Formats: sequence, C-alpha cells, structure tokens
Amino acid sequence: MGTQMFGGYGLGDGLAIFREFSMMEEKECPEVSKTVKRNIESIAQLEQEFLAQRSAIACFSDRIAAFFSRPTFVVVQFVGMAMWILVNTLGVFGIACFDPYPFCFLGLCVAVEATLLSSFVLMSQNRQNRQADQWAHVNLQVGLLAEQEMTKVLQLLRSMCNKLGMQAISRDKELNEMVKETHVLALVQELEKAMDGSEAEPPTEAEQARAA
Repeated sequence: MGTQMFGGYGLGDGLAIFREFSMMEEKECPEVSKTVKRNIESIAQLEQEFLAQRSAIACFSDRIAAFFSRPTFVVVQFVGMAMWILVNTLGVFGIACFDPYPFCFLGLCVAVEATLLSSFVLMSQNRQNRQADQWAHVNLQVGLLAEQEMTKVLQLLRSMCNKLGMQAISRDKELNEMVKETHVLALVQELEKAMDGSEAEPPTEAEQARAA
C-alpha cells in the first residue's frame, strides 16, 4: 500500500507539519502577567475558603452527589437490577429466589435509594446556591466600586476639559449623564418595571378595538 496523499503531502508529512505548528504555538504562547496571576490566586483562595467552611454533612453530601452522578454508578445500578431480576426469575448462580415477581423488596430498595439520593442532592445544591450568592455579592461590590471609580474619572476629565477650554466636549449630553452617580435602587426599580411590562399579557382584539 502506498502512502496516502493529502493536497500533495503524505500522511507522515502532514503529521510532521502539525507537530511543528503545535510546537510553534506553545513557544509563542505569551506568559501570564503578575497581575493576572495575583487575581487568579485570589479567586482560588476564595474558593478554597468556601470549601473549607463546609460542614461535615455538606462534605459528605457533596461526595455522595458527585459519586452517584457518574456514569459508573448508572452502569452498576443497571447491572445490579438486572442480576436481581435474573436471580429471582431464573434462579441463576445457584441462588434461591428471595424476592419473587413483582419484586416488592426491589421496589422498596429503589424507593429508599431515591429518597436518600434526592436528599443528598438537595443539600449539595443548597450549599452551591449559597456559594453562588456569595460570589454574586462579591461581583456586585466589585461592579459598584468600578462604577464609582469610572464616574470619578469622568468627572476629572470633564473638569480638565473645562480648564483647557474644550467647552464642546464638557457640554456633551451623554458625558453629563455618565458623570452622575448611579443609584442601584433606581436601577433595580427600572428593571422590575421593564420585567413586569414584558411579562404582561398582550391586549386582546376586543381591547385593541376599544382603544381604537
């Protein structure tokens, strides 16, 4: 068999070119700056603190939820139920029938297992929700701080434009709106109004005719 050709190149040549491109990309990959590394370390430290604050029950529930969410558990569960049914119907492996059809004891075991699993999953989700709320509060604080800093910067820029005689820029409407302090409560109220308006049902044909 001859060497397969792709666009005039052999398969071996194509692999060699691919390796060269991969090595070039690895060499050309820029290093992460110290500031980015410090931010990553801060985020990792916060994540570790969140995990360290978990109680023993929360750690146990997280491990149980992680184990039972794996494909291995699904396979083991399916094999175990199949073996249970075969033993109690065909008497394989020389085991006496202990749960004949309709497999009441098997149904009881599955119900108990489902109850325990749902409890562990709910506990794990509640902890994850609390952690997500903490991250949301951190993001909100960072966003508010960034907005306050940017507002101050715009105010300084406007004052510099006034001193330099750039009146056209300092009188810009959008700039004058941006230099004002942003009120979070006002934003929340406007968002609620917009959401309520979008969720409102559209007027019926009769109402449209009355309005006309």
